[in-house]
Amino acid sequence: MAKPGLFHFVSARIIVALFGLATAIAAPAQSRTFSLSGDWSNSTNPNGPWSYNQGSTPLPLVTDWNAAGTAFVGCNQPAWAPSNIAGKFLPALMKANSCTAKDLGNDPNNGKANAVPGDIVVHTVDGYNGNPANGVANFLFTLPAGDDGWYQISGFVWDAGLYYGTSRPQAWALLVNGVQKASGSLSGSVSRSKAQPFSVFVELKAGDQVELQLFKSSSAGFFVGTNLNIASVCLLKDTLSYNATSGILTMNLTVGTPVAATWNGWLTYQNKLVSLWSQGLPLTEPPVTKTITHALAKSGTVGVLSTLTTPTGGITCSSWQVVNTGTP
Repeated sequence: MAKPGLFHFVSARIIVALFGLATAIAAPAQSRTFSLSGDWSNSTNPNGPWSYNQGSTPLPLVTDWNAAGTAFVGCNQPAWAPSNIAGKFLPALMKANSCTAKDLGNDPNNGKANAVPGDIVVHTVDGYNGNPANGVANFLFTLPAGDDGWYQISGFVWDAGLYYGTSRPQAWALLVNGVQKASGSLSGSVSRSKAQPFSVFVELKAGDQVELQLFKSSSAGFFVGTNLNIASVCLLKDTLSYNATSGILTMNLTVGTPVAATWNGWLTYQNKLVSLWSQGLPLTEPPVTKTITHALAKSGTVGVLSTLTTPTGGITCSSWQVVNTGTP
C-alpha cells in the first residue's frame, strides 16, 4: 500500500503539469478580426497593421490606375502602384470598384462574376511594365501590441483576369515571419467560383508578420484576385477576488469564440481539482462577461483554470489565474 502522502504528491504533480500545459497556450487580449478588404485604405499606406508593398517598400497611390490606358479605362480605380506610366505601372494592388469588377468579366460556365466589388485584385509585376528586381507584390500584416494569441489565417486566390482577354499562369505564397505556410499555382484558368482556399492556424505575438505574396509563374504578370482574413480563435480573460469574511470566491470571466466551443472551468486548492462548470458555447462575438461565485473556506493560494475546446482544434484558448484566500 502506498504511503498516505504519495497520492497527494502525485496529484499535485499532475495538477501542476496540467496548468503548465494550459498556460503555455496564450489567449488573445481581445477577440479581433482583421480583414484585408474590410480594412482597406485608398489614402494611407501603411494602413494600421497593413502595408501594400512591392518587396519591402510600401507603394505610392495612383488615384486613377488604368495600366497606362490599357485596362479599366474610365473606372476611376485607385491602386497602390509605382505609377500609371507605360513600362512602369506594375505591380498594382487595388480594391475593385463596381466598374473594375465588371470589366474583369464573368464566368461563362456558371454565370458567376469573376470579380465582385470589394475583391482585392493585384496585377503582378513583370519586366515589361515594372521592375521585378524591386520584389514581388505583397500584402504585409503586422500584429499590433496587445493582440497576442492564436489566429486563423484564411482566404482564397484565383485568376481574376481569366475572362479579360488572355490567360497567364500566376502563383502565390503565404508566409508567417518569413516561413512559408501555404502556397499554390494558378494555371490561368482558375475562376473565382473555384478559387484556391488556404487556412492556417498559428500563434501570433505583437510584431509578428503575415505576408501574402502574389507573383508571375510565366513570362508576364496578370490580374490575381484574393481575400485575406486574420481572426483570433478565442478570448478568455479571468479575474479573481476573495472575500475572507463571507468565504466567497468571485470569478469575473470574459469569454469569446468565433466558432462553437466547449467552455470548462476548474478550481484547484490543497491538491484538489474541482470542476466548476462545463458548457457548450455558440459563436460568441463580441465577447460576453459573466460572474460566477463559489463558496470556499480559506485555503491558501487557489487557482482557476478555464479552457475553450473544439473537436478539431483541441484546446484553442485558456486562462490560468490565482488568488490568495488566506491561511486555512
